[in-house]
Amino acid sequence: MDNLSFSVIIFLILILFFLYNILTNIKKVVDSIKFIFLLLIEATTFSKSDTLSDKTNKLLCWIILQVMIIIWYYKG
Repeated sequence: MDNLSFSVIIFLILILFFLYNILTNIKKVVDSIKFIFLLLIEATTFSKSDTLSDKTNKLLCWIILQVMIIIWYYKG
């Protein structure tokens, strides 16, 4: 095996590793967005027969959502 083919193999491995990292980060972003929308839907949908535990869960979802937004705002 000459040096050129070895360099090409190393280059391809690096490209695959780079693509894997990009796809993993995209999946994390999509999962985070889905989680935020689920929290938002849970926190803003109220039925007429909400019990105290349902209201507590909705309030907790809303607080978690606000904390995540604040953290992302100051982190980015």
